[in-house]
Amino acid sequence: PMKALVLEITNNLKTWLSYLGIDVREMTGESELKIEEFNQATIIVSTPEKWNLLQRKSYEKTVYWYIDLLIIDEVHMIGEQRGVVLEEIVTWIHSIENSYQ
Repeated sequence: PMKALVLEITNNLKTWLSYLGIDVREMTGESELKIEEFNQATIIVSTPEKWNLLQRKSYEKTVYWYIDLLIIDEVHMIGEQRGVVLEEIVTWIHSIENSYQ
């Protein structure tokens, strides 16, 4: 269900924003982005699992330098069994933010 939701949101955002030159990309277990594509994208829609995997790859930790805004949907899952990945993502981002202050 999450992959389908990512695809739906990506397609909707592309439809709505393409005329503004905004580059929308999806990132799931089935769709890989090279670091160059990641850096060029204006908006990236991702599953929590894929994002968590990305942040664990040491050579891709610099991706956070390119992020101006991160929107997390489904935050109601935090505190539940399925929300563990979201909790890890938020904790990771918070620790990175604190290390640069």
